[in-house]
Amino acid sequence: MFSASESRDTSREEENYKFYNVDVSAVFTRRYLHLYRALEVFTIGHKSWLFVLTDYEAVRRAVASLPRVGVGLQYGLPSRRQISLAHPRRLLRESNMMDKWRCREISNFDYLMFLNTIAGRSYNDLGQYPIMPWILKNYTSETLDLADPSNYRDLSRSMGAQTAERAAKFRDKFEMSKEGVAPPFHYGTHYSTPGFVLMWLLRLEPYTTMFLKLQSGKFDHPCRIFSSVAQAWENSQRDMADVKELIPELFYLPEVFVNDNRYELGEDEEGNSVNTVRLPPWARDHHHFLQVHREALESEYVSSNLHKWIDLIFGVSQRGEQAEAAVNSFYYTTYEGMCDPSQVDDPVIKEALEEQIRSFGQTPPQLLTTPHPARNSIQHVLNANIKNLNGIVSVLNPVKDHPVTLVKPLLNPSLHPSPVLFTVSANQTITTNKFVPSIQNAYQVFVESDPTPRPVRDPMDRPCPRSHQATLCRLTVKYSSVPASGTAPSRVSLSTPANRYKLCLDTEIW
Repeated sequence: MFSASESRDTSREEENYKFYNVDVSAVFTRRYLHLYRALEVFTIGHKSWLFVLTDYEAVRRAVASLPRVGVGLQYGLPSRRQISLAHPRRLLRESNMMDKWRCREISNFDYLMFLNTIAGRSYNDLGQYPIMPWILKNYTSETLDLADPSNYRDLSRSMGAQTAERAAKFRDKFEMSKEGVAPPFHYGTHYSTPGFVLMWLLRLEPYTTMFLKLQSGKFDHPCRIFSSVAQAWENSQRDMADVKELIPELFYLPEVFVNDNRYELGEDEEGNSVNTVRLPPWARDHHHFLQVHREALESEYVSSNLHKWIDLIFGVSQRGEQAEAAVNSFYYTTYEGMCDPSQVDDPVIKEALEEQIRSFGQTPPQLLTTPHPARNSIQHVLNANIKNLNGIVSVLNPVKDHPVTLVKPLLNPSLHPSPVLFTVSANQTITTNKFVPSIQNAYQVFVESDPTPRPVRDPMDRPCPRSHQATLCRLTVKYSSVPASGTAPSRVSLSTPANRYKLCLDTEIW
């Protein structure tokens, strides 16, 4: 059993936390002030603890005393203590997540969170908080077309180089900085700092308390508070000290935009209240904004260009000559290996260096020294999985206008060691579904259906009640025994989740 304590705020003394070894699901070695002297432990209760130890040897001893779980099972890595101690670059190289992302088996969001996690970006460390990219640049129009590339930021360029004019100014700054003692840089600020994180999360506790502590007990000037998504984007395009990226919460947490705690944050220069965040005209409310924002992150434009942004933050364009060419160089204290506070003897200089690293940004460890491969196109994925679309095909069409129009079992064991169904909906949405084992030798998989409502009729050709026209249908495949690897299902039954109307009786797959 491990225990930890921390002080949340000035009104409470230390709180003690305990977890048992049997609950530990993942163990990561972490950096603290650029040194691998910290440990993050995840438990099955979706909680995590960050321990800062004395040195790397203490980390090794702690890992040896914890269960042999590695970094978890979801990344295709073995459950070994050596994996818990591995450098982030090795974790990326030996995991299966890059291949899954390229083959479109996981979402853009999930892959970015994976990269953040193995690179040491943690919700427990404001100085190394997870990083997400700005995706859109249109926050002023009444409608938003996610198929229009002009609505997206350029993912191949850093936030300081989105326009040629702005990039030229930072190149001039880089040339001027060559006259100094420190290595030259484009940006004296960073895209992720504790102050920026707290700015995004100002309206939520415990971040409100942390923000007030950072600001000597007062809220910032209303004009500097995050109060408008459009204004935040505009500031990042004109302010030479603003090159920040986003955080994950801006893709899933609606409470970021509302002031449920009713803090009095004041008014801006135009007399507008900044208590809640103003949204773009194309967003009906904060829930709709998050929906569209997440759809934009998963769009085909982002899928085709996200590897370029990964190169800037985690990869080959993060440092060195590639970073200089990409207008992506930051002050040297933000980089791993460029400064070591433990080697500084003067206590005053050491404390100043540690505060610089802690408060003004830390660049993630470099995960790749070669360009990150692009994501495969949808057509490429289909061609790789299905050599001949006219092969073994069954059309489920017992009811007119039923959303599921094609089901194809994938029979290539080298590509799919477990049974897989390939489905196409009426609106040509393509989905690859793997079977999930359940009781009684049944395998269930959800089939994506046409989001456009369509009339659904039962086997007697009677219209189904609207309440039973489910947007997702359950496809249940039953076997007398567990199927062999790569074997196609022999019979399929399709019904509504409530099982009130069977839309298809047992249908042969041939």
